[in-house]
Amino acid sequence: MANPRFFISILPSHLSLLSGLLSNLLLGLVFRSTLLCLLLVMQAQANLCGDPDMYRGGSYHNQPFALVKLKGAKEAQLELMLKQFNGQWRGDGVEIRCSKKGTGKSLFSIEASGEGDKTESELRLHKKYKEGSSTVMFELFLKDGLLRHKRESYSDLGLSKLDKNTLEFSVRSGGRTRWHTYWRIQFSNKVGSRYKKMKIEKSFYNKGGLLGAESWDLKRL
Repeated sequence: MANPRFFISILPSHLSLLSGLLSNLLLGLVFRSTLLCLLLVMQAQANLCGDPDMYRGGSYHNQPFALVKLKGAKEAQLELMLKQFNGQWRGDGVEIRCSKKGTGKSLFSIEASGEGDKTESELRLHKKYKEGSSTVMFELFLKDGLLRHKRESYSDLGLSKLDKNTLEFSVRSGGRTRWHTYWRIQFSNKVGSRYKKMKIEKSFYNKGGLLGAESWDLKRL
């Protein structure tokens, strides 16, 4: 007959082993739960930053960067579009910023003055927030058949779309995969030879990660 003291002596070791297994199991569940929560938070931020009304999204972001030298009808089409910036504009804007702390959204009103001819355009925007204001210069120009952005830097643009009322392009700096800015300009409500409405959208990335987006809705005065 077995000695009862033997069972008593091995019982604590069994309990210790069982406790270790349960502890490891709980740690695994906690790790998986934490990882799931982080993924859900990241997905929620991506959904907010990925509002399709704010920027073109992943398919636009992944388009190849290509310099396009415009000739003939396409060059004439861009020349007509650059002239559309002329005049006084007023409207509203929204700005989204993404960071590790979360996503912030700001609304502002816009007063803008534009100048343009067949080779260059300039739009000066005065943005008024609930608290404070700022001024932004938006410049495009055509040189040797290439569309460029900001005269002082002579940045070449990757042109992805150009038709009678829409222009889409990207600007890259710091190498092929570092800083990307994507722009979309669309004119609408044409009366005679002039469009009465203009919408400008941009989204900016660093190493493929979305940092923010902005949209300006303007009406000609």
